[in-house]
Amino acid sequence: LRYDGISSLPTANRYGLFPGASVGWTISKESFMSGLSNIVSDLKVRASYAKVGNVSIGNYPYFGLYGSAKYADYNGIAFSQAGNDQLKWETSTKYDVGFDVLFKEGRYKFTFDYFLTNQDGLILAAPTPPSLGIPGNSINKNIGSMKNWGYEFSAEVFVIRTNNITWSVDGNITLAGNKVLGLYNDLDMIYNYNIIRVGESYNAIFGYEYMGVNAANGNPLYRKADGQIVQANIPTSTYVNYDPADPTNVSVAAVQLGNTDKKVLGSALPTYYGALNTRAAYKGFDINVMFRFSGGNMVMNRTRMDLLGQNFTNNSTEILGRWQSVTEPGDGWTPILWASGSNFVNLSDQASTRWVEKGDFFKLSTITLGYTLPKSITNRLKIQSLRVFAQGQEMFMISKYKGIDPEMEKDGVDYNSTPRQRVITFGINLGL
Repeated sequence: LRYDGISSLPTANRYGLFPGASVGWTISKESFMSGLSNIVSDLKVRASYAKVGNVSIGNYPYFGLYGSAKYADYNGIAFSQAGNDQLKWETSTKYDVGFDVLFKEGRYKFTFDYFLTNQDGLILAAPTPPSLGIPGNSINKNIGSMKNWGYEFSAEVFVIRTNNITWSVDGNITLAGNKVLGLYNDLDMIYNYNIIRVGESYNAIFGYEYMGVNAANGNPLYRKADGQIVQANIPTSTYVNYDPADPTNVSVAAVQLGNTDKKVLGSALPTYYGALNTRAAYKGFDINVMFRFSGGNMVMNRTRMDLLGQNFTNNSTEILGRWQSVTEPGDGWTPILWASGSNFVNLSDQASTRWVEKGDFFKLSTITLGYTLPKSITNRLKIQSLRVFAQGQEMFMISKYKGIDPEMEKDGVDYNSTPRQRVITFGINLGL
């Protein structure tokens, strides 16, 4: 039992009692397993339950706050956050069941887990009518619930295990799911590139379905919710109907694109991820190689949108595939060049399938090569041990993602973030 307190919550709800329990059964120690002891070295099944409180709820969301503000040429203070003294702990109830098994005196190892986490009382911004004059037209409330679940598999094999040579391979993979279960009145929370919607994964990518370029005039095409295809008529910055039989006709006006025409374009959270590792040692030499992989998620490549601004700033080479004429339609994906028209042409600050890409990758994450001097030499040098090594991190990546690195995303959006660096290290481990 844990009794926790957090000062970011009001006094009345500052403390919470959180229980947990686990149970395990080592089946391999039972008498009925004695006949399999030469095959199954260890077998254990286990289960656990725990309830924990989330401390990452921001800075005092229950306070009514004032902040600096300016009115005309006068400095002052203004209401900046509506208080709610009824806020309480966000809680997570976690369940886990699994088993561990060793074969052939530990030469083969396998682990399985199933986990389920139910999160309740999530503190979210509940919308309020603009007429109330509340900052941001919202107030913090315990209104959200969500669940996470998944399966974890890990295995390890000693391919060679002798006095002079050892070689092992191990790996793990997690298959994960996420779903929002409850919001304030089940209302969508819509942001520029994401949506929090009941029944969808948290912060799912939300945007328009891009249909490519009208080969007759270079206008971008979009599919509305009712299936109608419209074209963004660049010269007038309006949306007009698209008729495949008469693609040059831009006289039939269409309704504007809106949030009702957007759809969920994919999860911002990976649905699988894991690693593959191998270790080997021969006399004094050792090598360790680790690969990582992840996927099943989508990334809004906002950086790529910036690099197709179509004005007097740097553009990526992708702009070379733009539509230029009926006889030079380009790549069919990049619209006509239009100076200072990027906000309308690219739908800046809005997600669409033009910019949303798969975030799958496979990386050589770490490789380490070392050599340890034999005892016969270290004894002469009157030292305990000496090992020299070289290590490389983030050495290469396989991915169809058009940006630098799909791991640069935050909440599913890659927006001029800093990529993981390739690092080469040389070192010595000396034991005296």
